[in-house]
This record gives sequence, structure tokens and C-alpha cells, in this order.
Amino acid sequence: MKTILLKAVVIFSALLQSTSALSIPDPKDGHRASIVEASSKLIRNVNRTYSVRDQMFVLNPGPEVSTEWMLYFEHLVKQATALTATTNFNASKVQMFLEDRLPLRVEADFQRAYKELADTGMMPAPLALDSSDENFGAMRLSILGNNLKLVHAGEYADYLWDIPFPLFQDVCGEPTLASTLSSHKLFVADLSDYGELTDEAAKNSKYIPNVVGFFCNNIKKRQLLPLAITLVDSKLTYTKADSR
Repeated sequence: MKTILLKAVVIFSALLQSTSALSIPDPKDGHRASIVEASSKLIRNVNRTYSVRDQMFVLNPGPEVSTEWMLYFEHLVKQATALTATTNFNASKVQMFLEDRLPLRVEADFQRAYKELADTGMMPAPLALDSSDENFGAMRLSILGNNLKLVHAGEYADYLWDIPFPLFQDVCGEPTLASTLSSHKLFVADLSDYGELTDEAAKNSKYIPNVVGFFCNNIKKRQLLPLAITLVDSKLTYTKADSR
């Protein structure tokens, strides 16, 4: 017992020594401390703006971009390199191509214009032109995935019990709702309160429905696939089987 206590004391002392070195300044480290202090005095918040063509947008004040410190300069270089990798150098040609096809009044006009643009090889067709279930799920993992979360047992039961079991096997790769939940494959995009964003002045012709969308992580297909969508106000749940 004494041996165990002695070992514990030694280990605890070693931990104190190692952590104290991180939290208490070392008198011998004057050069580094002076550099940190000098750098901290140079950091200052400035008024920042961001321009898009002929419009200037005011951003929150923040640190001024500077290349005075090598580590920060390297960070900026890495960011610039990453942005360059996604730059489309045909931007001006793309703009002219689309302007030649104006006006674009209905959805079919946009689809035709962007399909023709994709055929030129200047840019890929936008994801929004693909109405497949696979793309609908993929967009929830990218530009439309702002509120996707895992569904736990007992949540959204009133909606999920309306889904036929064969669909869980087809979409989720699981035989039942219970197995889908226990394997952590079911996700939800809860937009059940979005209806309040409807423009009252145009609600007779255009409105935002309150919906809840369910998605499955199909491991075998390596895709996030839509399982069902519920219209909250009418309490109706639709699946791909309803479109047949």
C-alpha cells in the first residue's frame, strides 16, 4: 500500500512540475516574452469592408490583416492557395454566356441556360438542376445542411410510424425503424417553424410550409438519402412510394 501511495505522489509531483512550466512564465525566457508582448500591442481592430462588384458591405470590426508575423503570413498563403484551387478563371466568359441568354423568366429557362453552359466545359452544372433523391440528400451535406441532426429513440414518433417498414430496408439498409435508430442512421432537418417567415403581403400566392424532413445514412451506398417529408400543418407524411 505504501508503495502505491509513493508512486502516486511521485506521479502527481511530476504532473505539477510539467503543468506549472506551462502556466508560470520562465524568468529565463525573456526574449520570447518580449516578442509576445510586442506583438500583442500591434494587434488592433479596424473597420472592415467587403466589396462585391460595385457594392461595398460593412463588416464587424476585427484584426487588421498583416504580414508582419511569419506564421500568420504562412497561414494567409495557405488560405490563398486553397481559394485559388477553387477559382474559375472563366468567370468573365460565364457572365457573358449567361447575359446573352437573358431574360431568364421561368425555371425551364435557367435549366436550359446552365445545361448549355455545362456543355461548354466552362463550369459544371449547378447541383440545383439535379432533382434526384441522391442529389437532394447530397445537398443536405453541403449548401443546405445547416440544421441536420441525429434522431434518437422516441423523437418524432408520430411522423415516423407512418413510414412503411420496406422503405427502411430500401433507403436506410435496415429492416425496421428500431434498427435504423439503434444504428444511428436516421437524421432530421426540422423546419417545423419556418412558416412564420412567410411574407404576409403575399401569403395568398406564396408561402413557406412547416415541414420536417427525414434522411438516412445508407452505409452500403455511401449516400445520405431522403426517407420521408412531413407537412406539419396537415400531419401528412410523404415518401418516394407515394409518387408511384
